[in-house]
Amino acid sequence: MDSGDATYALALTGTTYDMFPLQTAFGGYVFGNDGTGYNPEDVGIDSPGMIAAGEWLQENVKAGYISNSTDWDTAHLQFETGEIPFIMAGPWALDR
Repeated sequence: MDSGDATYALALTGTTYDMFPLQTAFGGYVFGNDGTGYNPEDVGIDSPGMIAAGEWLQENVKAGYISNSTDWDTAHLQFETGEIPFIMAGPWALDR
């Protein structure tokens, strides 16, 4: 980023597919697990990990490392042209 080689460090579209890995990396969760499966009584949207993920994202948007308005097509185009080094995608994106 500082060298001017990339517009952003990472593209996130804001979809659950993009956000869930980030949230869980910080220890966030949607529903807790009680050993027998998901516990609908343990909703983790306001858990410390979810809050930490949101704060990290906000800090990186404010710093200019992540755009606050990227859609799927824009993210892939920026990745393909070298404007961003990282995107969240899967094998379905290989034939673009």
